[in-house]
Amino acid sequence: MTGDIAAVARIHFEALPQDFLPSLGLDFLERVHYPAAFASAYGTNLVAAVESDPVGFVTIAHDAAEFSRDLMRRAVWHIARYAIRAAWRDPRHLRMSAEVLWSVLNGRPDPVRGEIFLIAVDRRWRGRGIGPALVRASLQYLEKHHVDRCRTKTLAANFGVIGMYEHMGWSVRDRFTLIGREYVTIASPTISSASGEEPARRARC
Repeated sequence: MTGDIAAVARIHFEALPQDFLPSLGLDFLERVHYPAAFASAYGTNLVAAVESDPVGFVTIAHDAAEFSRDLMRRAVWHIARYAIRAAWRDPRHLRMSAEVLWSVLNGRPDPVRGEIFLIAVDRRWRGRGIGPALVRASLQYLEKHHVDRCRTKTLAANFGVIGMYEHMGWSVRDRFTLIGREYVTIASPTISSASGEEPARRARC
């Protein structure tokens, strides 16, 4: 599974180039973020593959608060180093980094323990059901860990992603602003009724 880190980092970087983590660079994703995410005991990374080639992935935590803290413990100094480097190129990045760090350290506890931290599909494979399959696989993972609800966040303007979740029975729970952008939190129904029986096609973990 750790052999997929480079492919996962590339898919993330290409799919969401304006997000905070990709703004720190592809090498940050490959050398710092995903090694920490793959090593955490509080979540997992499911990779969808076609003929052994990764085409999408999801990072899912069965204990979102502990997963976030684990990533910070493993990578905080590396994050600081990459953030300073990014701020050298664009001083506005320093404020963005501080705001993201503050939100992680001071966010209110959420009663929903499960969280899809990130989901992305290679642009050449979008529209083929890979995203929903990864969501279903995530819910099955959470169900095995006795977690009955899941949440995720996305840009409020990301109507396609919001529509995918709503089609699967999820609903927008709240809105918030971070680094000058409006986001929504989307929450699943009870997982036993949301996961279904169909496994993620060609997914491995």
